[in-house]
Amino acid sequence: DNQGPFNLDGVSVDTTLELAEGDDLVLNNAFSANANANLTLSAAAGEATLDINSVTATVPDYDATTATAEYSVESGVTLMLADSQADARPIDGAGDVSVSMFGGSNDTDLSNVTASLTLVPASAVVFDGSFASGETVTVNGDYELDITALAIDDLPGAFDLDGTNLIVTAEQAEALTVTGASSVTVKDLDDTPDADLTGIDADLPLTLDLGKTDTVDF
Repeated sequence: DNQGPFNLDGVSVDTTLELAEGDDLVLNNAFSANANANLTLSAAAGEATLDINSVTATVPDYDATTATAEYSVESGVTLMLADSQADARPIDGAGDVSVSMFGGSNDTDLSNVTASLTLVPASAVVFDGSFASGETVTVNGDYELDITALAIDDLPGAFDLDGTNLIVTAEQAEALTVTGASSVTVKDLDDTPDADLTGIDADLPLTLDLGKTDTVDF
């Protein structure tokens, strides 16, 4: 815990960091990553966590041309990082990725994250970014996540909620599976009155917003 400094910005070749079993490293003293060296995180055995979500962590923004570093998270490892650090970056592997999200309007591109993804909102979020198609996204936190601005192609395959109220349109709800322990609000039912909502777990509290009309034949 509370480790650092840890400087990789001078390492220009692809790098593997092997964490010891049970490691819970919070690199909040200093962490620097190379903009173009791919980084793989592995664990010698068991489970380990690397937390680079810090104001003192220097992780160059991903760019497919000028800052191309991709991350891979192997089984047993959890990588914790900020939404700006994950934005557009390819992150794959059999491990877990936990992304802290700033509240308010948020347009983070998570479409290249195919490792198991958990979102941790800092407050209510209106999300206008994107997810990897077909993936399951876990959301932790007692806040609202409003994704009504997303196109169908930018949705994941499923959400697993842990305390978060998910706000979707009726059209979006048809394309999603939603499970977990929280609630779901479905808006604009008047635009899709024949929406199939069976993908939403029947045990989740469900609020229907009729939209611009007082009556919908559902």
